[in-house]
Amino acid sequence: MIPEPLRNALADSLLWLFWVPFRKTLHLLPKNAAYAVADGLAWAASILLKRLRRDIAAELAELLPDRSAAERDAIAAESIRLDILRRIEETFMGTFTAETAAAAVSIEGEEFLQQAAQGGKGTIILLSHFGSFLMILPALAFRGYAVNQLAGPPELKHHRRINQLVFRIREQDYARLPVRFLRADLHIKTMLQALKNNELTAMAVDGRISSSWVPVQFFGRTAWFAPGPVKIAQKTGAAIVPTFIIRERRNHHRLILSEPVQLEQAADEAAFLQINMQRLAALLEKMIEKHPAHFAMIFHINRKRGEQSVERGFFI
Repeated sequence: MIPEPLRNALADSLLWLFWVPFRKTLHLLPKNAAYAVADGLAWAASILLKRLRRDIAAELAELLPDRSAAERDAIAAESIRLDILRRIEETFMGTFTAETAAAAVSIEGEEFLQQAAQGGKGTIILLSHFGSFLMILPALAFRGYAVNQLAGPPELKHHRRINQLVFRIREQDYARLPVRFLRADLHIKTMLQALKNNELTAMAVDGRISSSWVPVQFFGRTAWFAPGPVKIAQKTGAAIVPTFIIRERRNHHRLILSEPVQLEQAADEAAFLQINMQRLAALLEKMIEKHPAHFAMIFHINRKRGEQSVERGFFI
């Protein structure tokens, strides 16, 4: 058993190597060569990280009990591969242009954004931590949409110095995107004005940082979901457009935009939130059932962070 201080030091060293020298080296390569390196590392990780694969496969038994052990192991291996690709892809976030974003992501269902815009009260782009979810923002912004993202404040107090360094690097990269990043503790008025201007504002349906929670049924168990998107849609009249992004062959992504969700009214606020959050959770559950490897690693990470009391876990 490796002592925790040594384990943390090793993890910090790997994180520094990834985000500083490896990132710089990768950016010197032609894009095809960089993706070849990424693919090789992702496949190697999915094979060599056997303990991680076993842990993810065991957790998948909670979500997908009808799948065989062999199927869950294959999903776990694929989830590791996809997660490595997502992380490597993130290092290029600050280099995206309209041309590279269009080449990387095709959009399905764009007519639903046009339908939502007809309401004139803004559109909530409903995200989830599914697949390469960060690619959604540049894909839409470089398409010409005015895009904002609303997220909770960073929980840096739980992080070591290397995590804070990575946070600063990522902030610098995101600042190069034509996206306005807003914090829920600082920029609510700005977000409301963006919706009033009929802009897009991205919010996560499965975020783990919130001041309030609604219990819903998720894969046959009671889970916590934050009701922020539904509350804001009710207050502003903004449309909610669910989105999911799927990695396809040759690291191409397909962004799926769904029909705007029509909120159901109820006798009181608690019932209203429960009914509509249940509907949104069901959309995420359905997509996970179709593409479980796009979510399994995120589920694993959340479980670990929940055990460390860094953020709220999914299940009660």
